[in-house]
Amino acid sequence: MLIVATYFFAFMLYLLSFFDDDFLRLTRKYIFFLVFLFSFLLLAFLETTIDYSGYEKYYDDVATLTNYNFDILFNLSILMFKFFSIPFELFYHCVGLWNFILLVVITYTFFETERERIIFLLCYLSFAFLLKDLVQMRNSLAIKYFLLSLYFYFKDKKVPFFLLYLAAIFTHNSLFMFAPLFLIGKRVRVTFFILIIVYGLFVAFYFLDLLSSVLDMIPSTTGRVDDYLKMVSRELDGLSLFHFTRLCFYLFFFWAYLRKESDTMIQFLLLCIVLGYLIRVCFIDFSLLSGRLAENAFVLESVLLSHIICLPCKKFDSLFKYGFLLLYCAIYLYMIFNNTPFIDTYRNFLF
Repeated sequence: MLIVATYFFAFMLYLLSFFDDDFLRLTRKYIFFLVFLFSFLLLAFLETTIDYSGYEKYYDDVATLTNYNFDILFNLSILMFKFFSIPFELFYHCVGLWNFILLVVITYTFFETERERIIFLLCYLSFAFLLKDLVQMRNSLAIKYFLLSLYFYFKDKKVPFFLLYLAAIFTHNSLFMFAPLFLIGKRVRVTFFILIIVYGLFVAFYFLDLLSSVLDMIPSTTGRVDDYLKMVSRELDGLSLFHFTRLCFYLFFFWAYLRKESDTMIQFLLLCIVLGYLIRVCFIDFSLLSGRLAENAFVLESVLLSHIICLPCKKFDSLFKYGFLLLYCAIYLYMIFNNTPFIDTYRNFLF
């Protein structure tokens, strides 16, 4: 019942965030604490996860910093635990606890108001928490390091930014995908012209199969990337078209509300979202590779949505944004809870 309780109280937070009187403000604080408490219990003590056996093999196989893969920082942490003969079970719980601590730090570092924190937590729980924190914990750590690096990047604190971004890359190499954006991030905005180009690329790659022409110009690779590129699967079925349409709508939603945004970090996050969506759509033939990379950007949606929801606006606009938020969370929750392996693995925590 722990997961059910977590999402029940998260939904209560969603409803109570509409109101602002003193009594409900105190109630929200208690419920917010409960949601964090349940999240802590799930992250720090849960062993029955889909990737548990995979991480156990990972832990056993790591012998040097690079013999298993090039996620050097994560491998270093494993080697330190193994040096002191600490069993995998304790290592796994420690990583979960560290994920929780970083989540709390991000929640209180990035957001100043209670409403912003509530919206961020709602969005984060609907996707990143279930898919990343409870399953892909290494990727979850890396994304949190990346978010914290952005905080220092836009505070012009170069040393902590650089160290945290390196920590992100060497915890999960996929976070390198955002590196090119740091060359343009403070100068480029997502304009209407860029939006049209992005939609044009979406159509060209998704419907016209432009990727086959691009692949002829890419040299062959080795390692995990090559393994991903061999997993070709292109199914333009109804579900695929739904997710394509969903990303197109999300992109317009984010752009429409943030096109005049003066906060450079928010603009940078929007660029990250655009990059993630481009990767997902343009490499749709390699759904596993494009999905894994794009998911790094999907987590950032939580920050943008929190910012958008809390922008001052008229009542009708506010209802539209809250409606979008509910639909956004519901779609992600449906996608994950409709996954049979997920349900089978977490059955004892659901019912």
